[in-house]
Amino acid sequence: MIAEPFNFTLEISNKQTRSQSMEIISSTTPWFSLQQKLAEILNVYQGSLHVQYRLSCDSKDKYPCDLTSQQHLDTMLTVLRPLIIPARLANGRRSTRPMKAVAVQVFVKGNELEPTQSVSKVSCIVRDIQVLRLTYFIEEKSWRAAIH
Repeated sequence: MIAEPFNFTLEISNKQTRSQSMEIISSTTPWFSLQQKLAEILNVYQGSLHVQYRLSCDSKDKYPCDLTSQQHLDTMLTVLRPLIIPARLANGRRSTRPMKAVAVQVFVKGNELEPTQSVSKVSCIVRDIQVLRLTYFIEEKSWRAAIH
């Protein structure tokens, strides 16, 4: 059975610049592309990138999981899929029950930055190839948007 592709939100915290970025990522994105994007946002070399993640619906006491390989990415997607894609009912149709907004909070290992706003308060627009990147600057208490 082929898994249905889906999009999910990454909240990327950068403790060095005291900023937080949001990216919309497809479940079909391979690790090397995600690694390149994360390295660019966090301003580190791809080879030295060691990030961890926690789901926004998890408690803050939960230990973060590593995100350093295709295997880690596949594991994360397996956990995310039932949280984002509605289950199928006995008649084969998708459930119409509203799904809870879930984001993946990503940070450099040991440099976790507390998220400042819930993902449900932010809207991101994805059109074909254009992605709107939102960055929250903690010290300025402001959002900046850029189209990529």
